[in-house]
Amino acid sequence: MFLNPNEEKVISGLYKNLDNIGDSALTLIWESGYIKATFDTCFEDMDDETNEEFYSFVFFAEEVSGEPPVEISDDGFFLINYKNFPAEILPQELFTN
Repeated sequence: MFLNPNEEKVISGLYKNLDNIGDSALTLIWESGYIKATFDTCFEDMDDETNEEFYSFVFFAEEVSGEPPVEISDDGFFLINYKNFPAEILPQELFTN
């Protein structure tokens, strides 16, 4: 696994704990709202304009409150990456150092 310098400080905790998360319900919290969701998968993504490679995480939204900075598909899936990463993810006991 290689994380670019922008990702390392933002997403490394989530990436390193994907095995612990499994299908547990998580709450992803931003200043503008939150989403209760389950993790689906992650993949290497690319910004078409800059050719920057980064990891994106796919979640299924179960409950949405406010206006989180994600686009939720008609079937309930959304992506997060270092560019729109939540300020907090609960339950934190699923995350080990």
